[in-house]
Amino acid sequence: MYFRLALRNVRKSYKDFLIYFLTLAFSVCLFYMFNSFQEQQAVMEVSQSQMEMIKILVYTMKYLGALN
Repeated sequence: MYFRLALRNVRKSYKDFLIYFLTLAFSVCLFYMFNSFQEQQAVMEVSQSQMEMIKILVYTMKYLGALN
């Protein structure tokens, strides 16, 4: 009975669920992209001041990721 009720509700609002899951997948991809940013070869060949800015960005992303 509960399964049928849940299935009927999913069928009625599948567009809302689709948007939610697409947004969730995009945010997870973005999170891992920023976390792996420091390991890229192009980032390793920047000046010292640019490297400090990148480190600040990486630490900020790690801190924001830890808040979840």
